Amino acid sequence: MPTIKKILDDSNLVYLYSVSWSPQGLYFKKPVNSIADMKGIKFRSYNAATARMAELSGMLPVQIEAAELSQALATGVAESFISSGATGYDTKVWEHLTHFYEVDAWLPRNTIFANKDAWKGLDDATRTVVQGCADKAKVEGDKRARAYTQFTLDGLKKGGMTVTPPSDQLRADLMKIGDTDDGRMAQGGRRPGQGHRRRLQGQVTRPRPARPATAVPAPLQPWYGATGRFSPGRSPIGPERTPMRLLRRLLDGLYLGGGIIAALCLIAILLIILVPDDRPMDEPDLSRRHRLRRLPHGGGLGSSALPMRSTTAPTSG
Repeated sequence: MPTIKKILDDSNLVYLYSVSWSPQGLYFKKPVNSIADMKGIKFRSYNAATARMAELSGMLPVQIEAAELSQALATGVAESFISSGATGYDTKVWEHLTHFYEVDAWLPRNTIFANKDAWKGLDDATRTVVQGCADKAKVEGDKRARAYTQFTLDGLKKGGMTVTPPSDQLRADLMKIGDTDDGRMAQGGRRPGQGHRRRLQGQVTRPRPARPATAVPAPLQPWYGATGRFSPGRSPIGPERTPMRLLRRLLDGLYLGGGIIAALCLIAILLIILVPDDRPMDEPDLSRRHRLRRLPHGGGLGSSALPMRSTTAPTSG
């Protein structure tokens, strides 16, 4: 964690606390006791790291998004994937797969941090209270994370899945995969995310370029100060109402209003086109008939027009 704090500090951020998410395990539709049992299995991958793991274990990586995972399992497009017990519980994965191995491949963490300038703008008493809440949230968060992990694993068992730690052979094979990938990294092989991982391990340090000095106009100095670095804590109208935030809200309102107006116009056009005319075809157009004018018998174009009567006068013999 000291390395994470150092990276955040270099990015003008202050670390408050972090809580772990459920550890990652392997899902299969058959018993797997070694890497040899994985050969040819279609494995759902979602980034370069999981695709690389599938290749090293002899599986066939298939790129599938999370929203399409259930359908891929149901249709046989994917037969295995790596994720937490929570993912399997939420998607009722027992309808398609049978085994979950608690390999604890990695342990994601949800990290909470704050802007350093805003943090320094708080008084000591407020910072003490916030940090105390963060410490309490960390303890409670870790406790609930463990409880929820066990709850989801129990849910997989109730669904009929076999939930078990990996065999000694499978664990040893997976460790070899990790050593192979780490050896590739040590020899200079490059893969997505490698630089970030090595920085976290303290093997590589990336200097941050110095910010060029810029002249800040006087009207913007209350927000940007003399250094040109924006800080919400300097805003005279409060951190929730900074100029950029107000501008974004204004644009969001314009987009929303325009979208609503366009939708109403479209609905009106569809109603005009699709709503049928219930009037029978042989029904006369009364409104048009009353607007017509009829010339009297023998009248010319210059005669005055008289309203059309409902009956015609009989003609004399």
